[in-house]
Amino acid sequence: MALRAALVLLTVAHWCVAAISDDAEGWCERVCSGTRPTCPPAPPPACPVPVCPPPVVNLTCPEPRCPVPAPCPSCPVPPPCPSCPTCAAPPPSPTPTSLTVPSAASTTPQAAAPFFPYGYLRYSNLGVYKFYPEAMWLEANATCTADGAHLAVPETSPEVDLLLYIMERRNAKKAFIGFHDYYYEGNYRTVLGQPMNSFQHSLWGSGEPDGGVKRNVVYLKSNGHIYDYYNTGTYPFICELPMKPVTSS
Repeated sequence: MALRAALVLLTVAHWCVAAISDDAEGWCERVCSGTRPTCPPAPPPACPVPVCPPPVVNLTCPEPRCPVPAPCPSCPVPPPCPSCPTCAAPPPSPTPTSLTVPSAASTTPQAAAPFFPYGYLRYSNLGVYKFYPEAMWLEANATCTADGAHLAVPETSPEVDLLLYIMERRNAKKAFIGFHDYYYEGNYRTVLGQPMNSFQHSLWGSGEPDGGVKRNVVYLKSNGHIYDYYNTGTYPFICELPMKPVTSS
């Protein structure tokens, strides 16, 4: 009896070994053991990590674009990409109003060259000028100097006519110009350090200068004459940008 049982087991074992070689699904293993091995759980899909490319900076300033992540219900929603900063448009260049210059000046104003400070107008070969509102003479002189200019110093009749025209356009009856006697009382000089010439002396109004020690500065009046004035008084003023470098101060 025992011999017969051993022969049966040997036959079944031989049959299983043969079947295993022909069964890739493990059928024989299920028949022999009566169970099917448990498969390990499949790993979850990896969540894609969106990468925000740097924004392209140019005049149009486009928004940066993020890559679209693959569908994955269990993945957290990625944070939004930073928005592109607003590009500030450069301010437009000021366009001076077209002017008609009096016949005495006989020239057409043009916008000053790009390297001139804002607000200055060039009048052909007469110079480059800018009108400013009221200030004391010393403040006016400092403002012109900060512009790389100086208080206007007329040297010819056409230049005086041009200054009067600039004043008229701004409804100004008086305006400080670049004469003073701060160094020596009664000895008027230009802000360029030169003594007044004969033409400039001819511009004095009747009885001028007459101010004494408290009047060391000069203004141009709408009648075309110049007058001395109090140091602490205020008037509009006109700056002149030299068309060639100034060598003295």
